[in-house]
Amino acid sequence: MVVSGSETAFIADIVQRVYSELDLKLLSTPTGLTGIETRAEGISSWLRSEQPDHSVVAICGMGGSGKTTLAKYIYNLNKQNFECSSFLEGIENQPGELLGLQKQLLRDVSGNNIMISNLSEGAFQIEKVVEKKKGAYCY
Repeated sequence: MVVSGSETAFIADIVQRVYSELDLKLLSTPTGLTGIETRAEGISSWLRSEQPDHSVVAICGMGGSGKTTLAKYIYNLNKQNFECSSFLEGIENQPGELLGLQKQLLRDVSGNNIMISNLSEGAFQIEKVVEKKKGAYCY
């Protein structure tokens, strides 16, 4: 059976809707990490509990101790529990790129390319978008 015309457009629309609902934005993490489940369980349990609307998790440690890997692992485990999510990686290595990071955060959270031209406009738009949504934001 060959599908053409309006049937093709209909099927393409269904495929696009399914992909947008799946939200395939998982972060890559190494496999076979020893003990990461134990380290992540406490934070994941806390994130799943009924906490106040505004909560912050800080992961601290020496360079190379696996902070980013742990954050990615926890993010992947819990992002589906939030209305929106964003993982901004390597922000300390991008001085002067705050406007680009604001644009990425807005795109991740809203699903749209919101145009901003300066940092104060970006901060205003971010506040406007995130105040209405329960989100997981990692940076």
